Amino acid sequence: MKSIKSYFLAAAFAVLVGSLVLSGAYTSNAAPPPAGAQDVKVVNTSANPVPTQAQGTTDIAGIVSVTNTPTVLAKQGGPWNVGISGTPTVQIDNAANAPVFVREVDNPARHAFQSSILFDIPDSFIEVCPTLATVPIGKRMVIQYVSARVTLPFSDQKIDEIRLRTTVNGVEAFHDLKVEPTGVFNRFRVAQPVQVYADPSALVELCVSRTLTAGMAPFNSATLSGYLVDIP
Repeated sequence: MKSIKSYFLAAAFAVLVGSLVLSGAYTSNAAPPPAGAQDVKVVNTSANPVPTQAQGTTDIAGIVSVTNTPTVLAKQGGPWNVGISGTPTVQIDNAANAPVFVREVDNPARHAFQSSILFDIPDSFIEVCPTLATVPIGKRMVIQYVSARVTLPFSDQKIDEIRLRTTVNGVEAFHDLKVEPTGVFNRFRVAQPVQVYADPSALVELCVSRTLTAGMAPFNSATLSGYLVDIP
């Protein structure tokens, strides 16, 4: 009976030793990875994407949200080409205390002008129209100031009217001037700023009329001033 127990114990020990030997042999004899092994790359089209899992916060609409106030540096890449397409309308809207500066377009073409004459009112004449100036060819005259002094021979005579006669675009017109007594014996005067025009080659005349025709009124004077503008 003792011999049978010893036999079974020896057999169990032999099985255990055999298992350990076989396990060690299997582990140590495992084949190494083949030489030149590489990572596997997965390439999918947009219609068949590889499922991924987002890390952090994302926006489904594809909009990137930037928090805080980061500094962004922009650098020109190549030459810039800035232009205006078409003919857009530009509107200037300035306040009254910050007006837009303007300049008269004819200002560079202006030429200062003035003229002075002496004239008489002959006996029996009630009106005379002496020529103050003749506008040069190719110019337009702009009259800005007119003055005149007239002395009548008798105290019962008065100045009826003094008018400036000009022609613009072929149309002749009279411009009334304000007459005032000077306080000196029967002397009258005109001193008035105006804005009157005259055509090229036209005459500028000062027409003086009195209430009575008796006597001669000599040594009267008249002046005008302004500028000439070139006519294209």
